[in-house]
Amino acid sequence: MLSWYLHTLPGVEVVAEAADGVEALAEVARTNPDLVLMDVRMPNMDGLEATRRMRAAPTPPPRILLLTNHADAISLGLLEETGADGLLDKCDLADKLPHAMTAGRQ
Repeated sequence: MLSWYLHTLPGVEVVAEAADGVEALAEVARTNPDLVLMDVRMPNMDGLEATRRMRAAPTPPPRILLLTNHADAISLGLLEETGADGLLDKCDLADKLPHAMTAGRQ
């Protein structure tokens, strides 16, 4: 569903999708995207750990926005510790995602 929505946004190109954090790391290494939308809850490796690993990689990491159903349960300290650039609640994606995706572009 998210992929479908992203394809409707002007200027957005989806270069990869991943089912878990392990796949996300591999796809980021393969495609070198500008932005990663990372679900917090995923099998095998959650989005928090995948984000930490992307930030620790030797190449400059992409911007990373964490997506969750429970944004109020994620503390600012945890967000800062993972190195994510932002956090969005999934229930507000249609309203907030387009702006969040363009915020911080240089």
